[in-house]
Amino acid sequence: MTSHRDRRFRPMLVLLAATVTVVLALPVGGAFAQYPPGEAFGVTCLPEVPAAGDEVTCTVVGAQGRESLEVLAASGELVLLDTTLFADVDGTAVFDLDVPSEVAGAAIAVTVSGARSGTAATTLQVLAEIAEEDPDAAVGGDMPRTGTQVLSTVVAGVLLLWLGVALVVASRRRTHRRVHA
Repeated sequence: MTSHRDRRFRPMLVLLAATVTVVLALPVGGAFAQYPPGEAFGVTCLPEVPAAGDEVTCTVVGAQGRESLEVLAASGELVLLDTTLFADVDGTAVFDLDVPSEVAGAAIAVTVSGARSGTAATTLQVLAEIAEEDPDAAVGGDMPRTGTQVLSTVVAGVLLLWLGVALVVASRRRTHRRVHA
C-alpha cells in the first residue's frame, strides 16, 4: 500500500520526467548544416554575403544523378545567370556567378530546378559599395537581426510551469493542515 505522501508526488515525478525529456530533445548550440549532402535537394553559395565584383561559387546537392538542372540568378529585373547544367552521378553540380556592380546593396535570388528533384533556392545579400574615403567601412551592409531564440522561451515556460506546480503543492499543504488541525 502506498502512503498519502507517495501519491501526492507521483504527478510531480511524471511532470519532472516529461520536462527533462522535452529539454533533452531540443537542439542546443551551433548551426546545423542546412543541406546535408545526399539527403535534401538544395543550393548553397559562398561567400553568402559577396561584394560587387566578387565571384560566388554555388553548389547544388541532393539532385537526381545526371539530372538536367535549370539555374536562374536574378536581382530584381536584372538576370545575372540563366543556364542549364547537369548534376554528376552523385547528384552534385557546381557553378560560378559573377556579382556585377549594379547589384551593390541589393539581393540576388538563386534558383535551381530539376524535373525530378524539384526546386531549391537561396538568397545572397550583396554588400553596398565601399566608400572611397574609408576603404575598410562598408556602407549600409548591415542587416537587422530578426527572429527569436526558441530555447530561452522554452526555458522560461518550464520555469513558470514549475512555479505553478510549487504554488499548487504549497496551497494543498496549507489546506490539508487547516482541515486536520
